[in-house]
Amino acid sequence: MMEDGRMFNYVVPEQCLVAGTMNPSTSEYNVTSIENEAAIRRRVKFFYVLPDLKGFMKHAQTERFHLFGKGASTGKACHPGILSYFKAKPDCIYDWKALKAQKQYNCPASIETMSEDAYNMEANGIPASSEFALQRFSASIGITMASELVAHLKNSDLTIGAILSISAGVYIYIAATECLPRVNEVVKSHADRLLSMFAFVVGAVPIGLTLLGHSHCDAHHGEH
Repeated sequence: MMEDGRMFNYVVPEQCLVAGTMNPSTSEYNVTSIENEAAIRRRVKFFYVLPDLKGFMKHAQTERFHLFGKGASTGKACHPGILSYFKAKPDCIYDWKALKAQKQYNCPASIETMSEDAYNMEANGIPASSEFALQRFSASIGITMASELVAHLKNSDLTIGAILSISAGVYIYIAATECLPRVNEVVKSHADRLLSMFAFVVGAVPIGLTLLGHSHCDAHHGEH
């Protein structure tokens, strides 16, 4: 297509430019390195593009955001609930820290997916703040950010309590699957195990002491 201006029986109009996109061949996207091929570089002009958060938010508020959407999202701007969350937390639009740590991360592409899911769920009578929505969103961006998003959409004590419980479960899962196996690799005797338990107590007791006599604000008083 680049050299002949055609693909099979389709002929590209003379005024058209053929453009393609790819991820950079960095440690975060270490998949292919075709841009280093001499044959490719002779035929393609490379432009390096950086994300623009302000530009993305401006685009997300236009009807072109879901220009090629599916179902209820077609031809609409980003879902108002999703958009309000990322307006409040613009740093979460592109989660660079999670990306560099090779974890599940949020990016503009996943925001489009969440917005599309929110529209389609509401069209089927499922609010974007429901527990089912939490499961849908977490499949795209991970349980932690999905929990924050649902809490933003559904600001109630019950929801926030459930979100905190889920988040606590994530830490327990990490401790059980990532930390304990590594500890067990180096613990060789009962003395080592007692020492590790003592270290845990030394770290946990001060946290418990700070909670003595602590109470949260309620409707009747504002003391802590």
